[in-house]
Amino acid sequence: MAGLGLGALFIRSLTVMLSREKALDQLIYLEHGAHYAIGALHLRRGRHAESVPAFQQALARLPAHPLARMGLARALHQLGRMAE
Repeated sequence: MAGLGLGALFIRSLTVMLSREKALDQLIYLEHGAHYAIGALHLRRGRHAESVPAFQQALARLPAHPLARMGLARALHQLGRMAE
């Protein structure tokens, strides 16, 4: 479990750094993947509310990604927010 936490911390740190450097504007798939990974890790740990913004950010960059859509739907369902 520690490895998963360290991996999530690394991905988050990398995403924040790239975001501050405005590098993600040119790397749409990297940005999408980072946000999706953060959402998936939160979802796996049962942190449904924390996963929602990450999945939403992933979908803002790549709206048709099926895994991000499924992750968002699963998180919202767990939170009782099925109408969204």
